[in-house]
Amino acid sequence: MLAELVHDPYASLEEVTATLASDPRVDQLTTLRNRDKEDVIERHQRRLLEKRKAAFTALLDETDGIELSTPFAAVAEWLKTAPGFLRYGRDARERHAAFETYLEERTERAKKDFQKLLKELKCITHRSYGEVKTAGLDAAHMKEILQALEHDKRYHVLEFAPEVRVELLFDYLKELEQRGAPPPPTATSKPTEQ
Repeated sequence: MLAELVHDPYASLEEVTATLASDPRVDQLTTLRNRDKEDVIERHQRRLLEKRKAAFTALLDETDGIELSTPFAAVAEWLKTAPGFLRYGRDARERHAAFETYLEERTERAKKDFQKLLKELKCITHRSYGEVKTAGLDAAHMKEILQALEHDKRYHVLEFAPEVRVELLFDYLKELEQRGAPPPPTATSKPTEQ
């Protein structure tokens, strides 16, 4: 019944109650206490809001030209014409906040992807931090690492924040140094006794 009658996640409890009162099926809800009815309505509105947020995020994901450094003003005019954009949020301020939250979440995802990329690189070892620390940023090993990174788009996604990339790289190098050498590979099968 809620799914059929209530489509606005921002409607007040009074508005929802008035809408439901016009439906004859509301008499079946007499067994529920008022607090339980309110909880059901709030859960339904939260689900509606989550669906709208997912649609808003999908809209932004599908939009070409939105980078992690794109300001809201650069896309606001275009987004006003996009279907689903005006349905999200009560006003422009709320949509702006949702856009900023979207960029923050996407930036965190980009950082995690970059960290995953660092773990995939074979040229980075537990000795890398020591080599770079001794020889500096112009070290041949550092150039080798950067050259390997530049061939992956996960490196370029964070281009707007090179200091973040460097910080993540050095944090990873320090972590590897602290862990030390990896354990030697073990035999996969036991020798047979004769």
